[in-house]
Amino acid sequence: MRSPPVAAEPRSILSADTGGGDVQAQVQAGTRIIFPQLAAGVAGTLEVQTILGLINYSGQPAAATLRFFASDGTPLVLTIENALEGESLGANSQFSVVLPVGGTYPFETIDADPLKVGWLQVDSDIPITGFILYSLYDESAGSSTLMSEVGVGPTPASKDVVIPAVRFMEEDAVDTSVAICNSSDQTAYIKATFTSNFGGTLEATIELGPRQHLAQFISQIFPGIDEEFIGFVRFVRVDAGGTPTSDLDMHVLALITEKGILTSIPATEPAP
Repeated sequence: MRSPPVAAEPRSILSADTGGGDVQAQVQAGTRIIFPQLAAGVAGTLEVQTILGLINYSGQPAAATLRFFASDGTPLVLTIENALEGESLGANSQFSVVLPVGGTYPFETIDADPLKVGWLQVDSDIPITGFILYSLYDESAGSSTLMSEVGVGPTPASKDVVIPAVRFMEEDAVDTSVAICNSSDQTAYIKATFTSNFGGTLEATIELGPRQHLAQFISQIFPGIDEEFIGFVRFVRVDAGGTPTSDLDMHVLALITEKGILTSIPATEPAP
């Protein structure tokens, strides 16, 4: 993994707390940003590394808390490192840090075996932003070879989003995957509808318990879909009876894989 450049006198990122206390009592309303997909560790000969970059563009230090969740909604314990200073912050599901005035501050996941998957919530006392960089490495030759890398920004809460969906086999080897998290403390029901370029639709209902997460290929969400397809999928937040709701707790990230290369694609809200 390549290391980021280090300033002659880097400003410290202070680890304020890595305990399991109520961080919401510590962090006042400022910014909450969500990343609905997180992966770190080793699966066979594949190694996945995730770098979280937090950007403090304000004129004052930002007190931020990172909270990692597993796919089942429980706290996800990861080991992370302050990538600027090469300092481990230890293993936990929750980290509180202070971001100095101005700058980008990267945090890197450390290898886990087996692979750990989930999502991330960042709370800050003042507005900040950030990004995640996913890196895939091939470990089959006894050394790390970078296969693919893609960066994504925070994913807003939505009640209705559309993503393109495509899958071609053989030489093109193109496939579409999606990650969805429920950032609330209540069960979220999501109606997913695939519409084909060639006519016809398929429907599925996704149920995510409090703070749960789903990461699947489109073909896994719709088992009856053709082996190859092109169209779009619409995800609508609904109640248990299937009626659309105004709840804003659904976060959707879509990725296309082509010959092993990852690319992020937009999840957009349809016009009213």
